[in-house]
Amino acid sequence: MRPVTVAAGTCTEAGILATFALLQGEEAEEFLKKENVQYWIE
Repeated sequence: MRPVTVAAGTCTEAGILATFALLQGEEAEEFLKKENVQYWIE
């Protein structure tokens, strides 16, 4: 598991997307690209 940070329109949206990305495991980056948000995965 790697830390995920998401920048979105609201804190709630960023938190939800970061959590969903963590649940995606190896597919996290692909998921976030589809959501069209700025993100950082360490």
